[in-house]
Formats: sequence, C-alpha cells, structure tokens
Amino acid sequence: MRTTILVSYGIAVLCGLVLTAIAGWPVIVIGLLSILASWAYSAGPWPFGRHGFADPLFFLFFGTVSVIGTYYVQAATVLGPGNWRDALPFDAVAVSLPIGALITNILIIDDIRDRDFDVVKGKNTIAVRFGKGWSRAEFLCLLAFAYLTPFWLWLSLGFPAWVLLPLLTLPFAGMVTHAVWTRERFHDLVPMTPRMAMLTVAYAVCLSAGLAVPG
Repeated sequence: MRTTILVSYGIAVLCGLVLTAIAGWPVIVIGLLSILASWAYSAGPWPFGRHGFADPLFFLFFGTVSVIGTYYVQAATVLGPGNWRDALPFDAVAVSLPIGALITNILIIDDIRDRDFDVVKGKNTIAVRFGKGWSRAEFLCLLAFAYLTPFWLWLSLGFPAWVLLPLLTLPFAGMVTHAVWTRERFHDLVPMTPRMAMLTVAYAVCLSAGLAVPG
C-alpha cells in the first residue's frame, strides 16, 4: 500500500510539473493542498476519515477544487498563466458546488453501508456518530442542493436555460435515493456506490453540455 501511494504521488507530481509549465504557480498550490488533504484523510496523527470529518474534504477537493482547477488550467492556456485572477471567475466556483455535493454522496453511501464494520474498527464516521438516519438525511439534502443549483445558475447568475439539462438525470437520482433510504443490508447497498458515481458523471456531462451552448 505504501509503495502504491508513493507511486501515485510521484505520477501526480510529474503531471503537475507539466500543468505548472502551462498554467503557472497556482497549480503547485492546488497540488500541494490536495496531497495534504489526501494525507490528512487517511494518515497522520489524527486521520479525518476516522473521526467523521471526511465529508467536507470530499466536497472541497473532489468537487470544488477539481472543477475549479480544471477550469483554471484550460483558461490559463488562453489568458496566460499571469492572468490567474481572470482565469478563476466566481462562475467556475458556482458550477463546482453541485459536483461537490454529488461526490460527497458517494462517500455517504459507503459510510451507511459500512457502518456496522466501522463500529467494530473504531472508525467514527458520521454514520457511526449520529446514525444511518442522519447520513440519509445528509444524502437527501446534498442531492436536493445539487438539483436546485441549476435554477440558481439560470435565474440569478445569468446562465442560459440549457444549464437545467442535469434535471434529465432526476429519475436515476430518484432510484438511487429510494435504495439508499430503504435498503439496510451490506450486499444490497454495495451496487449503490457505482450507481451514485454514474449519476454524478451523467449530471456532470449534462451540466457541461448545457454550459457549452451559447447563451
């Protein structure tokens, strides 16, 4: 495991060097913070993942930072690495939020599924600390946030109505939500993790397509 982690970090650093040449020093900052977050999640003297603080890390780094960083690198290729303020508009931050919510829901499903095992291991996830009901409520709130955000992007931030395309994935979201709320057994919840991941990808594709349509 240690070797795999070091190799993964090494590949990430090499990729980061290439991206830094394209987009400048902000890539180094994003990379270092991301490595620190991954270390804090599972290692260190007080692993966040074992103490119920993994959710905000997932939301921030797998959601917002990933989307904003991707946008920045692409924008910097047009604007130049010296114009980093123009390459990080608030719109990019706003678009990243629903992705962060859906990504976090993948973790929440895992925590609900693994709760009984985590109790034995002494891993204090939110599902362990507050119960499955709390985690299911958190799941529903984040899902609602993700599907309400396109309306905010359209009505308040001036995006075209095409930004509502992610609503096409609502039936799939309903199926996943029903399963998360009604299934209790470990084996019944196992398929929900990849399905939530597929929902996130489908939502992101629809959102990207909506953003690509001229206003």
